[in-house]
Amino acid sequence: MGYEELGMSFEDYQKEPGLNFSTAKEALSCPIKYLDRKENQTTETTPAMELGTLTHAALLEPGRWRNGIYKAPDGIRRGTKAWKEIELAAGSKKIVKAADYDRAVAMAESVRSSEDAEFYLESQWYAPWLSEEKRDILKYDHTVDTINSLNEVSIFWTDPRTGLKLKGRIDCLSCQDEELLVVDLKTSADASPRAMENKLCSAPYHYLLQMAWYCRGVKHVFEENNKCGVGNGACIIAVENKKPYAVGTYLIDMDDIELANRAIDNLLDEIVKIENGELDKGIHYKRNHIYAPDWWCKLQQEAVK
Repeated sequence: MGYEELGMSFEDYQKEPGLNFSTAKEALSCPIKYLDRKENQTTETTPAMELGTLTHAALLEPGRWRNGIYKAPDGIRRGTKAWKEIELAAGSKKIVKAADYDRAVAMAESVRSSEDAEFYLESQWYAPWLSEEKRDILKYDHTVDTINSLNEVSIFWTDPRTGLKLKGRIDCLSCQDEELLVVDLKTSADASPRAMENKLCSAPYHYLLQMAWYCRGVKHVFEENNKCGVGNGACIIAVENKKPYAVGTYLIDMDDIELANRAIDNLLDEIVKIENGELDKGIHYKRNHIYAPDWWCKLQQEAVK
């Protein structure tokens, strides 16, 4: 049996027990990386990652954006008297540089300006996954900004094959053709079809496996509880992090999701072996052959001619 949490902060989600995809995918590389990531959940954040987090908030969590983000004026350095005044004014809000704030807003607005992206960020029906009572509570308390789609939802379930407790945090669940669609927002230097296709199955991204992970979680949570079906695959909305902030909307077919599900089963089996110390080849990269790339070989052959 699975369950979902509405309104859970990312910090609280991280504290909840369960294996997330970001940790699980490390086992695709080598066991020692998985073990290290599992033990040390905190990861170093890059400026690109910080911008991605801000853009998510600006687009998908307007309440958090209004109440949790403070835009610092330009030209004020940390440690100065003026900066201390900003800290007092911000209170518990996160202080963000004006340039980063404006950039995140511009990226969010660019996504909203895309008809394709906007279509998949909104449901065709009025929050079909919620009970009438819960809808009324949300409307009355104004605890969410929109209930036409389910944004930043945390889901938790147990894998029936391995018994592993799993979890995921989905950017958006949208109801299309009476079934839920998993929608994921990506920020990238290149949001073109070719670039996003390359990231579907390549390290360190593994976007296809990530979408399959989310889809199976949603199936456990919503279909087990007779809330709503899941059958339309997944959608990735990618926005570039440089002007003019071009946006691409890409649907992932259920056939590809099913293939990825088999890979996830294999991944979870591998994780069980790692957890039980049953790996014959140790915890580092497996011994293998490496070869000169084709382009280099062709270059040398042409030089000989």
